[in-house]
Amino acid sequence: MSAEHGSDVRQDRGPYGDAGHEMAMVGTRFLENLLASKDEVPEKGTHGPVWTKDDVEGIRHYVAFSSSVPFLEPDQSVDGGILAGLHRCVGELNASLPFSEGERLWLLPEIKALPHEHELLARLIGLGRVPVLSAGMRQDVDGRVLVERWADWRREEGEFAGEGSREHAQLMLGKVIRELMPTAIVAPYGYDRTPNAIDFLMDHR
Repeated sequence: MSAEHGSDVRQDRGPYGDAGHEMAMVGTRFLENLLASKDEVPEKGTHGPVWTKDDVEGIRHYVAFSSSVPFLEPDQSVDGGILAGLHRCVGELNASLPFSEGERLWLLPEIKALPHEHELLARLIGLGRVPVLSAGMRQDVDGRVLVERWADWRREEGEFAGEGSREHAQLMLGKVIRELMPTAIVAPYGYDRTPNAIDFLMDHR
């Protein structure tokens, strides 16, 4: 492959290469999940709190999105200030989630390791209290609480009602997507698959 042809391929994928393109696509699916109408929080089952299919898909989209960050490879056209701004938006997105940094870092590999919904919930609920470091202190993570928090946060209910944290997460996610892959606002997977996300990206340019 000639250098010129390779440059054309990279340009088609955006200034952050294949990893950036994939991160934008996953981010668009995550954004669609956050924007779509929400089912009511299901009643707690015999073994504790439960998630809907959309709750599971949303957290998996976020995990895939977050896991892509270390693999970004911006080309030389990306200004250092722009790259720093992108990472700030990712940081603000993370801060908008219903987890502390210690909880989030513990949760990511747990979710990545379990492909099936029933395994994921059973694992999180069955762990009991797990100690993690957060803000310089050891704190206990309770899987049941994290499950409940995620469901409430997606619906802006409970302690998250009126906080605006989900809306801020959506704004930060939109900024990251548009920087990673500007053409993602046109048709990442087709308007029929992510209509709410595409409308959001177009309205917040």
